[in-house]
Amino acid sequence: MTEYGYALVRCASHPRARAGGYVLEHRLAWEEANGRFLERDEQIHHINGDKLDNRPDNLQLTTPSAHMALDLMTDHGKRRTASIIAAHRTPESRKLQRERMTEIWRQRRLGLLPLPKSPKH
Repeated sequence: MTEYGYALVRCASHPRARAGGYVLEHRLAWEEANGRFLERDEQIHHINGDKLDNRPDNLQLTTPSAHMALDLMTDHGKRRTASIIAAHRTPESRKLQRERMTEIWRQRRLGLLPLPKSPKH
């Protein structure tokens, strides 16, 4: 999980893998659904604002400037609390998120993922 709330997946062979071989899950989901890698000037917008909802029908290809405009036209640019997001999610999606988080923390305990940075006060 990134400090901004995006899920990461280990995929060291990906051309845009970060240090440690991690790629943003929503980018992988879009690439798999569309059969190509994203270009450097392409971004993925979560239509419903839920950064963990990486279903292909919730992912929209955009440019950085168009992405910023989309966020400004909606409330996606504002920080939304977990309780607000959870209220709009189904029991199945909450269960999936719990399973993802459990797996992320399991990997952190094993040293496979870094621990999150402490918040700055």
